[in-house]
Amino acid sequence: MRIIIFILSVLMAVPHVGSGQKIVTRNFTIESLRPVLLLPAVDRKSPENLTVLFTNGNVLMTDDAGETWNEHALPNPVSGSEGWIFSNKKGDLFYFRRISETALDVSVSTDGGTEWKEAGNLELPGITGYPSIFFDPDKERVMVSYLKENDCTIELIFLQSSNSRKWTDPKRLNGDDISCRTPGFSNGGITKGPQDYLFAAWSNDGVIYLDRSYDGGEKWLRSDIAIHPRKGASITGKPTVLSDNSRSVLSRALYVMWADSVESGYDILSSRSTNNGDSWTTPLRVHSGDPLDVRSPQMYLDQSNGFLYALYYQKNGDGTYNLFVALSDDGAQSFDHMQLNEVALNVENEQWLPLLARMDVHEGKVVVSWSSVSGNEQKIWIRSLTYDQILK
Repeated sequence: MRIIIFILSVLMAVPHVGSGQKIVTRNFTIESLRPVLLLPAVDRKSPENLTVLFTNGNVLMTDDAGETWNEHALPNPVSGSEGWIFSNKKGDLFYFRRISETALDVSVSTDGGTEWKEAGNLELPGITGYPSIFFDPDKERVMVSYLKENDCTIELIFLQSSNSRKWTDPKRLNGDDISCRTPGFSNGGITKGPQDYLFAAWSNDGVIYLDRSYDGGEKWLRSDIAIHPRKGASITGKPTVLSDNSRSVLSRALYVMWADSVESGYDILSSRSTNNGDSWTTPLRVHSGDPLDVRSPQMYLDQSNGFLYALYYQKNGDGTYNLFVALSDDGAQSFDHMQLNEVALNVENEQWLPLLARMDVHEGKVVVSWSSVSGNEQKIWIRSLTYDQILK
């Protein structure tokens, strides 16, 4: 991907955000089939410090929660590659970048994103689709799950590292074989719970499954736990799983979120378990109103207070999209909502939807990035806000 035009402007926020909040925009003209992706991070040591890394090699940083931004360039960018960025408890940033179909490399920055150095790599032989990465900010422990295909048989593979250099041997998590011809198989990711509990989720043939380990990933259940039915096979609604490790009243709760296909569109649903996945609450709707053409939910959890967030799209009648953030402060029993965009978003390839919007949150500070792509034109927005601006 070659960048032709590079413009920075700062606009006042949309009316329902409140005074003082700003949206940073960037306009790109692109000459490839893949857009620039944005990877936002909130500093776990100083939450006023926000970083947004662009996969074309640009880095924006702020130390005043988004009022002013500084720009730097990342060495040796791989344009259009997939990526993930995380902050540890010291405020160091870890950038995981997909450099080929089956390989990731890892870079680390100790100054908020100005300077980076190589920190490790990982091979994912046989991978199909996108890997899921969980990063423990306290111990810098990395856990990866991905779908591996061999002769039309799909396996959910897990591996981890304490330093991003030496990785454990791959472990298969799914008990029953998954056929590549079976509709609806997807990787729901992996999360760390209290102590050394690990949880992994996936869907297959209309069912969401959970596996768990009580010893840090050495041993897993022999029989997978079927936790909920799932309607629809689209990438727009794959399940995700997260654990509340905060000191809130719902500490140790486990959440799963996904999109169900219904006659009039999609429902984004969430459910909670308070006994490590043995039983689950009745699924509740995350978005507001009746079933709508909503899709691509992403789940985030503020580990400082246990607040649960969802980022999702709503498709309009003319084929454009709106982007919403939802917030629950009561353990997914109810959600407040905010529309983030003021200009309807064009996304010509629906497969890009899970990649074009990202978010991070810590200690009530929220940073969201999203894109609109039409032809060879890409427009990017970055927005910082706080949890109390979302709660009604």
